[in-house]
Amino acid sequence: MFWYSPLMDLTSKVALITGGTKGIGAATAIELAKAGADIAIVGRNQDEDAANTQRQIEALGRRCEFIEADCAKPAENAHCVQEAARRLGRIDVLVHSAGGPVNGKLLELTESDWY
Repeated sequence: MFWYSPLMDLTSKVALITGGTKGIGAATAIELAKAGADIAIVGRNQDEDAANTQRQIEALGRRCEFIEADCAKPAENAHCVQEAARRLGRIDVLVHSAGGPVNGKLLELTESDWY
């Protein structure tokens, strides 16, 4: 479960969560919505996971926008930020939770592979 201080009031704030359609990203999106934020979730596919996360957030009385983007592509990162701001007015909180495969062991990656 996501932990936040009872003093952290996210009412009327906007959060953008990459990888927000399932797993840790979805759980974070739902918890931020419980704290009062409207949410933009980013995922590569608008699938059942995305729809389920969106339904849960909207059931809390918060707005939720799905933005399709692949965060492994720099241009799509810029697009998801611009689109979230356009749809929800601004961005106050960013949670980068998108993940992907790693080619090799973490301590053996070169800088260029990491990038």
